[in-house]
Amino acid sequence: MSSFDDMIYPRFAPMSWYEREMLQQMENDRLRMFRTSFLEPRFSYGNFTTAKPKQTWLDQAKDISTGDRRKAYGHPLPNFLRAAIAFTPILGHPITPLQVAELQVAWKVVRDVNSFKEDNWIDTIGYSNTVQMMDDRMKEMNYSGIDWFRNKKDGVLMTVLYEVLTEHERRFPQNK
Repeated sequence: MSSFDDMIYPRFAPMSWYEREMLQQMENDRLRMFRTSFLEPRFSYGNFTTAKPKQTWLDQAKDISTGDRRKAYGHPLPNFLRAAIAFTPILGHPITPLQVAELQVAWKVVRDVNSFKEDNWIDTIGYSNTVQMMDDRMKEMNYSGIDWFRNKKDGVLMTVLYEVLTEHERRFPQNK
């Protein structure tokens, strides 16, 4: 045994080749477990463990738009209605909730021009899901859908945005 081994594995008696081999194997196992625990999230099923399956972008976007963000911010329709109202003085004319979603998708695409980032595309898919959720809620409120706003004249659109927001808050008070 060299002096280097003595520094790493201090012992009173010299190690046999078998002891060194076993110690090396234990360290290799410990390193492998350390690397895998950080690099691959794992699930435990009964007595064996497998790597977590990677979610598709569609699944990730659905989780984002219907999971924690939905709990934190409520239904997207009132949020997009408020955003449309807030953008009016900035743009100089009213826009629809659908146009708010289109602007957000455009922003994600523009950001991706410099360099590809998976998150931009996941968010783009999420905004598509959000538009579907708004369309479903508009139909639930007896409108023809999210496209109902499209042909309203600018003077009428602001009033209509406020009316739909007020009706949504009246019908769905838990989703303010």
